[in-house]
Amino acid sequence: MDTIILIYIFSYTILMVGSALIKMIMKISGKYEETPVTIQKEELIIVPFNLIGLAGMFGYFYDVVIFNQVFWQFYVILMLLYTIIGYWLPKMKLIREKSSTKSFLLLNAFALVVGAPMFYMVIVYAWNFPGFANA
Repeated sequence: MDTIILIYIFSYTILMVGSALIKMIMKISGKYEETPVTIQKEELIIVPFNLIGLAGMFGYFYDVVIFNQVFWQFYVILMLLYTIIGYWLPKMKLIREKSSTKSFLLLNAFALVVGAPMFYMVIVYAWNFPGFANA
C-alpha cells in the first residue's frame, strides 16, 4: 500500500508542478494574457495553495512534522471551503459556460477522484499529527 500512496504522491506532484510550469511558460511567452484576469488571479492563489498541500502529503507519508498542527488544521478548513465555493469561482464558471453539461460533470468527477486521496492524507495529517500516518 505504501508504494501505491507514494506513486500517487509523486504523480500528483508532477501534475501540480507541471501545471505551475506550464502557466509560467505561458506567462513568459505572452499566451497567458489570453486567459481572463479573474482566472489568472484565482490561479495565482490556488497553485501555491495546492503546492502547500503537496508538503502535507509528504509529511503524512514520511511521518514528519512540516510546519505545525494548527497550520495544517487551518489549511484543511481553507481547503474544504475552497472545495465548496469552487463551483462559483471564475475558472469553474468559464468551464461551465464553454463546455457541455456532460463534459463539466466528467471533469468534476475526474477532479474529485484525483483530489480525494490528497484531501484524505492532509486531513489525517492535520488531526493525527505525526505518528499516525504510517501506522
